[in-house]
Amino acid sequence: MSMMRAAAVLAWVPGLGFGLPCVYAIWYLADRGQVWTFLGFPTYGAGPFEEIGIETTVPLLGLFLLVCVAELLTGWMLWLHGRAGVLMALALLPIEFAFWIGFLLPLGPLVGLTRTALILMAWSSSRRAWGASDTRTGRGGTVRIAIIGTGKMGRGFAQALAPTHEVVVGSRAPGQGGRDRIADRSRRRCEVRRCRGERRCRHSHRAVAGDGRDARPA
Repeated sequence: MSMMRAAAVLAWVPGLGFGLPCVYAIWYLADRGQVWTFLGFPTYGAGPFEEIGIETTVPLLGLFLLVCVAELLTGWMLWLHGRAGVLMALALLPIEFAFWIGFLLPLGPLVGLTRTALILMAWSSSRRAWGASDTRTGRGGTVRIAIIGTGKMGRGFAQALAPTHEVVVGSRAPGQGGRDRIADRSRRRCEVRRCRGERRCRHSHRAVAGDGRDARPA
């Protein structure tokens, strides 16, 4: 099981574990006017909420039930490796913590933190895998650009784009053959200067005529 699907399971656990008892607790509170007690312990009461003056009411339990339903939906999206599931799980965590702590549900924070750690590790692994794939396929931020025209403007664009992209310069005019590929990284940062009316690269030690063809220096 992948880390993302393990995180999905940890979203379903509190959604079902707290949500199903919450349905009965809502009915019990609405019918009898008091918090449901299980094995001598109040299920959704006598916690920090009551200590700060927030009484357990049907609307409050209804909000908590909605949070549990959101957890189930989040788990389904995480199981499908959806980005929306990651964002929803991270956005839902503070609200979950408020109810878990307020109702004194100790297992909730542990499950939530473990789920978040799994999500972050899975997301980081996915980003590294995508980056490696882009590097292998040549999509790691480098774009191949073709410039038609070997005049001053075309050559200027080529030199400006060469440090970050693969640039190919060509000409439509017959007789002006050759395509000057500026792909080699060792030449990308070379400085081009005019010398005797020609352009000379101090790295390749060859002159390039204005029409894009190699020219021997005089």
